[in-house]
Amino acid sequence: MGLVNHTVVTHFILLGIHNTDGLQTILFIVFLAFYLCTLLGNLLILSAILADSRLHTPMYFFLCNLSVLDLGLASIITPKLLANLCSQSRVISLGGCMSQVFFYQFLGCTEELLCTVMAFDSLTFTLPYCGPNVVDYYFCDIFPVAKLACADTYVIETLGFYNNGLVPMTCFLLILMSYVRIVYSILKMNSAEGRRNAASTCTSHLMVVTLCFGPCIMVYTQPRLSKVVATALQISTDVVTPMLNAVIYTLRNKDVKRALRKLRGGQTTAS
Repeated sequence: MGLVNHTVVTHFILLGIHNTDGLQTILFIVFLAFYLCTLLGNLLILSAILADSRLHTPMYFFLCNLSVLDLGLASIITPKLLANLCSQSRVISLGGCMSQVFFYQFLGCTEELLCTVMAFDSLTFTLPYCGPNVVDYYFCDIFPVAKLACADTYVIETLGFYNNGLVPMTCFLLILMSYVRIVYSILKMNSAEGRRNAASTCTSHLMVVTLCFGPCIMVYTQPRLSKVVATALQISTDVVTPMLNAVIYTLRNKDVKRALRKLRGGQTTAS
């Protein structure tokens, strides 16, 4: 079929979160609070680690990267979500939609899947979009945007399953397998103090891993998941998890808490 008579889409309209009529003000306050806590918590962690030379180790380098990713993921989704909640206009430009899709996929999958993400971006937005232009979601993601294309989207949906579902599931299973070995090693420790410290660190990491991978696996391996359930899972990943990561690592890590006390001018004892 020729496309000569089709109108080229220059913007999309985000329908937002389903079944929330009359709750816009409450949701705006809740999501704004989560976003501000995410910014504050992760910026504090970054500042504390950068300011304390004792935390310049591989473990805290990883924590810094996690904080940067959380800041990025939250900032891609939440500001536009907040704007839509307090505005009648829910329009997003084609360029803005492309940016959301690309950076959300890029930060979510990070470096090892960069090439796949770039292929995603090219595939998704080289498809013809001739109308309608209403995205049945609260931000631009692969499946909701691809559904609007006036062409076969089988390749996109297959890559979406692989990139965002199968790969995270494989990583999650590998992490769980590694923790079986770690738990076995912890149980063999002679020192009760050592066991407690190791268990605390492992628990924090497993909580973050579950919060990160769980919703992602559910949403992307089951594209026909109920919209209400999928949206709730996605919001937990995009809005709540970035804040919880900072809380988990701050409250359960003595070194980070000591660095934060030092950052605000408190006295710390040498360990």
